[in-house]
Amino acid sequence: MLKKIIYFFAVSIFGLLIKGQERLDVQLQVNDYATGSIIRTPVNYKGDLYFELYRFTNNSKYNFAKYDVNQNIAKFLAKDIVIKSKIIEHKGFLYFVGSNLEQIKNQLWRSDGTEEGTKIVRQIYNSSSNNDNVTLFAVGDMMYIDIISSLWVSDGTFDNTKLLKNLSYYQEYNHSNNKVLSIENTYDGDFVNVTDGTVAGTKTIAEFDKFGVTLPRGKTEFLKFNNELFFTAKKNGVVSIWKTDGNTVTKIVDNENFGNLQGTSFEDDFFFVDSKNNLWRSKGTDNSTNIFAHLATDEKIQSFTVFDNNLYIDTNLDIYKIQKESTNLEKANLTDKDSSVDIANVTSNKTYLILTLTEGYTKTSYISDGKKANNRLIKFAVNYDESQNTYIEINNKLYYSGSNAVNGAELFNYDLQQNKEDLAIDLSFGYRENYVNSIKIGEKFFYNTGNILSVRDINSGQTTQLLNTGYSNINLYTYMDAIASGSFYYSYNQEINGKIVRSNGTIENSNIISQSFGKITDFFNFNDTAIIFIALDSQGTQRVVKLDNNSSVFEILLEKQITGVTGEDKMSNHIVKDGILYFVFRDDDGLWKLWKTDGTTQNTTKVNAENSFVFNELRILGLINNKIIYTGYNSEYPGKSTLLTLSLDTNTVENLSIYNFKIYNKTYIENNTMFFLGAGISEGYLYKTDGTKTGTTMVKYLGVNNYSYPKTDRIFKCGNELYLNFGTSLWKSNATNAGTIKIADKIIQNTPVCLQNNVFALRGDDITPGLIRYKENIITKYNFNVTSRNTQLIEEYQIYDNAYLVNLHTDGRTLYFFAPNNILDYKQYIVTDQKILNLNILDFQNNTNKLNTIQAFPNPTSNYINLRSLNSDIPLSRIEIYSMTGAKLINTKASNDIFVGNLPLGTYLIKAYYDDGNFQTTKFIKK
Repeated sequence: MLKKIIYFFAVSIFGLLIKGQERLDVQLQVNDYATGSIIRTPVNYKGDLYFELYRFTNNSKYNFAKYDVNQNIAKFLAKDIVIKSKIIEHKGFLYFVGSNLEQIKNQLWRSDGTEEGTKIVRQIYNSSSNNDNVTLFAVGDMMYIDIISSLWVSDGTFDNTKLLKNLSYYQEYNHSNNKVLSIENTYDGDFVNVTDGTVAGTKTIAEFDKFGVTLPRGKTEFLKFNNELFFTAKKNGVVSIWKTDGNTVTKIVDNENFGNLQGTSFEDDFFFVDSKNNLWRSKGTDNSTNIFAHLATDEKIQSFTVFDNNLYIDTNLDIYKIQKESTNLEKANLTDKDSSVDIANVTSNKTYLILTLTEGYTKTSYISDGKKANNRLIKFAVNYDESQNTYIEINNKLYYSGSNAVNGAELFNYDLQQNKEDLAIDLSFGYRENYVNSIKIGEKFFYNTGNILSVRDINSGQTTQLLNTGYSNINLYTYMDAIASGSFYYSYNQEINGKIVRSNGTIENSNIISQSFGKITDFFNFNDTAIIFIALDSQGTQRVVKLDNNSSVFEILLEKQITGVTGEDKMSNHIVKDGILYFVFRDDDGLWKLWKTDGTTQNTTKVNAENSFVFNELRILGLINNKIIYTGYNSEYPGKSTLLTLSLDTNTVENLSIYNFKIYNKTYIENNTMFFLGAGISEGYLYKTDGTKTGTTMVKYLGVNNYSYPKTDRIFKCGNELYLNFGTSLWKSNATNAGTIKIADKIIQNTPVCLQNNVFALRGDDITPGLIRYKENIITKYNFNVTSRNTQLIEEYQIYDNAYLVNLHTDGRTLYFFAPNNILDYKQYIVTDQKILNLNILDFQNNTNKLNTIQAFPNPTSNYINLRSLNSDIPLSRIEIYSMTGAKLINTKASNDIFVGNLPLGTYLIKAYYDDGNFQTTKFIKK
């Protein structure tokens, strides 16, 4: 959609009408999803997932996010915030403790699941670190926060969020009878503290000896059973198990082997292990506390898990289970390899176990319902520590952090009904994207963005990722221009033994092909059936190699030992005439000569034409009038180029001219005339030749442009006119000196493209990045408005002001370019809004003279249409009629009674031109 902001008009000395500024909607097109994210503390709240998202590569790294399960989209409710606690639900809201990244202040936050309803309750403690360990939990109507060295209480409001007590050491919390209890381990002793949420009700109810040799020994843990809390403590030198209801403390049983209570409650008992590897069972009294089983000396209990009416005990050697009312410890038999399996987790609704199998350095995770035959593999589990993962059950699906090669670490799900695992949503996008090359082949648009090769179906707009090398030692950054051979995309790497990329637009036929011939210096399409390339190895052997499109076997057509040459850049262009490829290759003397091949070894030969010229560089420019036009450069005459022809009819060479500048491969051929650009030191020249000395002349001296880089300057045809990109200037030419004029300056070099007879270029003249469009002596400037994205994460994107825009390209229907934005540090691929696809429609939205109006009558009509111009004495000269999709249907001189009877029923657009070049637009209905 084009949105008009303000119009102003200025006529330059060349008679150009300059319009600006208009808004052009663009879409963010992310291609590299391989960069991962960390999803922490996820919770199910009202059927959706809420979590902290850490993204590795984006400007906004820490965020509080919501994932809408039904719509499959995510958005940020709070940005640039580190969540230090668990996210808990309390009295209908979500709460967490977060810290902003700049000032590192800690706040209690509350959210109702909306961005507007996600707010700070109160600042509670300033910190010097983003890595503080914060405990947040709810008991009754109150929440409790242990942060750094303080205990806070809150009912979710500012006024009732208060400091209860300053702490000296970290503590472990539990609750009984709506009271919160903790054991504070100090160097002076262990203290049992209790609070009812008030300062007056916060006190110590018991004191014990310091416990252990190394003091303090960390956190003493509670074991909750029958609404009482059990713990181990030392009193008068005796180690015992004690219990408390929050009011009093009572000793249960003495035993010097008791350590920190590692265990759990199960049915009518609780189980724990002592330091001698004895498994105990107790009902909470002295008489009921007895040894239940003995474990091997080298067997260490790792976890207790209550699941499906069984107690599972996971040790370093095996997994055991105790069934309800059982008196025996038996093997669990969760898998065939329980000795190598750990119970890593339990799903949020306690419906499934998550098992991790460790074999050497490989870890594999499974979903288990306790029955071995029903175990389901989780292919994309993170695996390095599944105990730190969280598996949330929503609508018969499990949601969890997972990872794969294409997406990196992201949010995955497992459909428990269909037994299918898939990516739920990708939340973090890669920073490696940058333009490498692109090419249109048929109705497919291939583009390489660094580590990724993608293809876009031009008709449907569907994009498919063909290759992703993000997690390999292969990168596609150093690959050269793309070429087409038949239906295949090719590109190559110029490193030593650089690889070749080939694709026909399908994943199964997209490959990276290794070659061992050295550095590729030239690369050609051969008759749309193969590619032929030239490579030079480190020993000085240069080869001409052929690779058929449907083969991975190389055929050497020619090889020569070149003395003293170890590497060089791309030298030549090439031509194909009557199935014969003409190219540039070194001769035995190490100098460049013209060669030819029909694709066979025996017919790969030097062009034997009389030639007294010696060249250190040689470039083929094209073929006109059955003559190969080429240019040579000799280092003995720096800065000078020789333009030559080789007649294929007479096999003779002719020197057309010698120039004080280099000639590069930037040419355009039409009607047996070649146009080419010459470049001196910041100076530019446009020449033309018909292959004869007299027909080789300078069209225009283009002047000085300090930003000129000859290898990226370009010359191209758009509509009926020739266009030149010299440095940061854009020219058009009708092949005459007077008709070669500069139409724009301060454009970004190497960006002009032709799309539907319109020339577009990225501009660098304003602080705000944008685009220019040139058509019929009118230049329109556009600023970008990022309105959509191909991601499932909703964010507000803006292209950076004064951003360095690069690589404007077209597939014949739309435009593509790279730009850094406010979220992603590096350049991302951008696709212009689909409304630019038909540029004729743009003209109807941007009349050149808004003061004039035009009427079509009769309207509706069945056979003829007439036009009446209001408020204008300038006569009409030409009429064009378009479909609503922009297809031009009628182009005629202006007259009365324009016949439209052959048009199908519908609405049509009229573009009426005046004698002065301006136009007006209107619509009519064919009935």
